[in-house]
Amino acid sequence: MSFFSKLGNGADLVIGMSDRLGGNFDAAMVRNPEKAAQDYRSMVLRCASCTEQESCAEHQANSTSFDAAPEYCLNKGVLERQ
Repeated sequence: MSFFSKLGNGADLVIGMSDRLGGNFDAAMVRNPEKAAQDYRSMVLRCASCTEQESCAEHQANSTSFDAAPEYCLNKGVLERQ
């Protein structure tokens, strides 16, 4: 898979995981657009470098909400602080 494909997947997975954990990127973007954009970019880049994207996509496909991000998630700490 190309890096650009991983970036696209990463963006989808970050938003999906955030939604399932009850996060709200829209509200963060309204409060502080510059910081929210930087945070989102960092999260997508971390996700794109993850070797577990396929597992994450399967995990998300099986549930509409989570109490916690999976242990392998490189964004676990950030997502759980949203």
